[in-house]
Amino acid sequence: MAGNLMNYFSTIRTNLDTVPKKILTGLLAVLILVMGFVTVHRAVFSKSQRSDVTVYIAAGQAVWNGTDIYKAQNARGWLYVYPPPFALVCALLALVPVWVSVLGWYLMSLGLLAWTMHLCVKMVTGKNQFWLYFLAFVFIAPAFIQNTAEGQASILMLWLVTGAICWELDGRNIRAALCLAGAILLKAFPVALLAFYLWRRRWRFIVWTLGAVLVGGLILPAIFFGWQRNLTYWKEWTTIVAGPSLGDNAERAASQLNGQLLDFGKRDNYALPAILWRVTHREESRLIANGLGLIMAVIMLLVAGWQRKRNELWIISAGLVWLLLILPVSQLHYHLLLLLPVTMLVSQRKSRPVQIVLIGYAIANLVTLPWSAAQNAGIIGWAMLALWGALVVLAATTETPRE
Repeated sequence: MAGNLMNYFSTIRTNLDTVPKKILTGLLAVLILVMGFVTVHRAVFSKSQRSDVTVYIAAGQAVWNGTDIYKAQNARGWLYVYPPPFALVCALLALVPVWVSVLGWYLMSLGLLAWTMHLCVKMVTGKNQFWLYFLAFVFIAPAFIQNTAEGQASILMLWLVTGAICWELDGRNIRAALCLAGAILLKAFPVALLAFYLWRRRWRFIVWTLGAVLVGGLILPAIFFGWQRNLTYWKEWTTIVAGPSLGDNAERAASQLNGQLLDFGKRDNYALPAILWRVTHREESRLIANGLGLIMAVIMLLVAGWQRKRNELWIISAGLVWLLLILPVSQLHYHLLLLLPVTMLVSQRKSRPVQIVLIGYAIANLVTLPWSAAQNAGIIGWAMLALWGALVVLAATTETPRE
């Protein structure tokens, strides 16, 4: 990791050859410092702990105390909602003072984000371009701000998913499989990416990934929790988190996580099922969203089969956007997963249709943050649908940039 970060920052220094680039980099440095202060303040000095890091710490303390991790909560009443293996990582955060854990989490997130940006640019062009780095970051900046302010784990998820895609593309199957397995064990939904690799018949990668999920989800946690308690935790996670999130309105409303996470009425949920529910208030909205998601998946798989390997990154990028749209919960910080898709699109920024789509997405973010009506209508979600469409069209017509 250290070597990758050194290469990344060396690249940045080499590319700072004009005054505008230096000014923009300085503004970025100010944003990083400000967000570091905000992150620590919200978690440590705020009257209510408005940070998920404090939830991670509570879950980690439950690991040490031998108490139920799914009853762990911070002072704000937020519950731990991740699968059992992540609680073992959280146990490390409980060993040091809260401010150290929060600051450490923030610095780790910055390092992983820098590394991920380097991987994305490497995949897309094979060479370093300042404007590709900068513009790609601009489009995920709102998600970055929310993620860091709230101490979320989406940057870790971004690194795991991007690492899996990058290293599988380079033929390093074991490293890639460990990353994808880690992403699955963190938030489960990246398991859908296996459909693409199944379509491509990447059997070795799939076997390594499923094996890593088995070891990381059952065997290693059982060493610390014990076999029976680990199984109990998985059952709790399924009952408390996975089941209600995939259920109907009545199941979500009855869930203890409804107010914290699952309520489709929450305006910061930009998944299609939630958007359609807020717009129509009809139970059929979930069925319509699922049908649309299925049609999108079929289109992607057909294009993937038609164009074979020449459009690999375009299809994977479209798949990431699709995932964010069809999930039951897709808050703004989840949209960090758009880093690879927007990097791909920015690489084609001379195309007028691509410019329109990217500008539309940027405007959607800008108007949504201060405007509750735009949040309720899910403007960001509809703009993401345009991103998906652009990526699929490019997958059908354009070779992957570096190829």
